[in-house]
Amino acid sequence: MRKPSETSRRWHRRRGAAEYAGCSERTLENLAIKGGGPAFAKVGRMVFYAEDELDSWLTSRLVRSTSER
Repeated sequence: MRKPSETSRRWHRRRGAAEYAGCSERTLENLAIKGGGPAFAKVGRMVFYAEDELDSWLTSRLVRSTSER
């Protein structure tokens, strides 16, 4: 069995990724279709999001006021 290392990635299915990011599964699904969401891996019909990709996506959306886009 492989030992976890500091460089190993944590992966979430869409539901877990949505909970982690604080949005709905439907939001992540729509972003996967239209673009603009976090990167994901697809294995058959299953979709996986790496926690570091979710962090990067959330960080890229930081703003200083509600008038920023």
